[in-house]
Amino acid sequence: MANRTRMITEGAASTVLFVIILLLTSYVPIIGIISIFLLPIPIMYFTSKQGYKSGLIVFLSCFIITILVTDLLRACVAVFFLLIGLVMGELLKRKCSAIQLLIAGTCSNIVVLLIAYGICAFLFHINPINWITNQILKSIDLTLKMSPYLQGNKDAMKQFEAMRAQAKNMSQLAPALLVAISAMYALIIEILSGAVLKRLRVPFPKWQPFREWRFQRQLVWYYLGDLILMYWVGDKWGSTGSMVFYNIFYILEIIMVIQGLAFIYYFFYQRKQGLLFPNLITVFSILIPPVLYIVLILGIIDLGFDFRSRIKSR
Repeated sequence: MANRTRMITEGAASTVLFVIILLLTSYVPIIGIISIFLLPIPIMYFTSKQGYKSGLIVFLSCFIITILVTDLLRACVAVFFLLIGLVMGELLKRKCSAIQLLIAGTCSNIVVLLIAYGICAFLFHINPINWITNQILKSIDLTLKMSPYLQGNKDAMKQFEAMRAQAKNMSQLAPALLVAISAMYALIIEILSGAVLKRLRVPFPKWQPFREWRFQRQLVWYYLGDLILMYWVGDKWGSTGSMVFYNIFYILEIIMVIQGLAFIYYFFYQRKQGLLFPNLITVFSILIPPVLYIVLILGIIDLGFDFRSRIKSR
C-alpha cells in the first residue's frame, strides 16, 4: 500500500513538473532556451523507478493535461519530449549502458520527427525541408538587396553563391541531418538528466572516457566503399541514389571525425600532456575546415591501422 501511494505521488509530481516546464518553455522564451532540454527528465525519473507500464500512465496524463491547459498543437509537440523520457527511463531501469541510452534516445527522436514530417506532408501538404530551404534562400536574397555594396564585391558574391548551393543541398542531406540533430539532442538530454538524476539517487551509467572510444573497423570499408559508389555510381542512379550515398557518407564522416578526435585525446593522454592541446585541436577542427579534414584522416587511419596499439607498445 505504501509503495502504491508513493508511486501515485511520484507520478502526480512528475506530471505537474512536466506541465510547468512546458509552460515555461512555451511562454517564457528566455527560460525556454534552457528548459526545453529539461522536459524529458520528469517522466524519465518516474519511469526509471516504476517501469514503462506506469510510465505510460504518466505519459497519457501529461498529454491530456497539456491539452487542457494549452492546446492540441503543444500537446502533440509534448509527445516528442515525453517519448524520449519514457524510452530512456525504461533503459535506466534495465541498467543499460550510456551508449545504449544515447542510441535509444536518438531512435525515439527520429521516430517522432518522421511522424511529424509525415503529418505535415500528407495532411497539411507542407514539406518542412523545402519550407526551411526557401526561407534561407529568401533571407540570402533579402540581404543582397539591402546591401548594394555586397553586390559589387566578387568575394562576397562567391560566398553567397556557396551559401545558396548549400541551402539547396539541404533537402538531399535531410536524412543525415535528422540523425545528427536527433543524436545531439539525445546526448544533451543524457548529460543533463545524468546530473539531475544522480542527485535524486537514481543509478546512472558512466560514460567510457572519450579517449577510449573506438568504432568498428568495418566502418572504414563502408566509408571508402560509399565514397567510391557516390562518385562512380551515384549520378547514374539518379537523385534518389545520390541522396542515399550522400547521407550515408555524411553520417560515416561524422563518425570518422569523432574517431579522429578520440585518437588525439588518447595520444596526448599516453604522452601525459594534459587536455590543453587536444581541446584546442577540437575547437580548431570546428572553426577551421582544413584542421577538420586532418582529424578525419586521423580517424580513418586509426580505425584502419590501429595506431593506438602501436603508440601503447612504445
